[in-house]
This record gives sequence, structure tokens and C-alpha cells, in this order.
Amino acid sequence: MSGQRRFAVYSALLVAASLVGLGQVSLHAQTLDDKALKGMKWRQIGPFRGGRALAVTGVAGDPETYYFGAVAGGV
Repeated sequence: MSGQRRFAVYSALLVAASLVGLGQVSLHAQTLDDKALKGMKWRQIGPFRGGRALAVTGVAGDPETYYFGAVAGGV
């Protein structure tokens, strides 16, 4: 069996096994207890010196998503 055909067969088996497994899993949303957050405080968890930011933008309507461009490149 060629490598491409073997990949297609294994991929199909993996997808089928995943779909069968999804029918047996019960998903529930987690609840957030406000009391658990009372003791938390903001702190810096990144590097002390991050350099300059050249550009910053956010996503309209989504206050938790933003992007910035650093001096050394990258996003």
C-alpha cells in the first residue's frame, strides 16, 4: 500500500473513532464561583523587559482579544 493511501486509511479510521467517542462523552460547562476569585491579584508573569511595541490593535466587540507588533518583529 502506498504511503498516501495508508495515510488516507489511517486518517479515516481516526476520524471514525473520534466520532464514535464523541457520542459517549458528556460535556458540561464549568461554573465560576466569584468567591474563588476574591483573593486573586494582578501580577506580572511575563519577562521584565519586553521592549517597545510598534503597533497595537484590538478586535471590535471583543475586549479580551488584542494584537501588538514588537520591535524585533513577530506578532
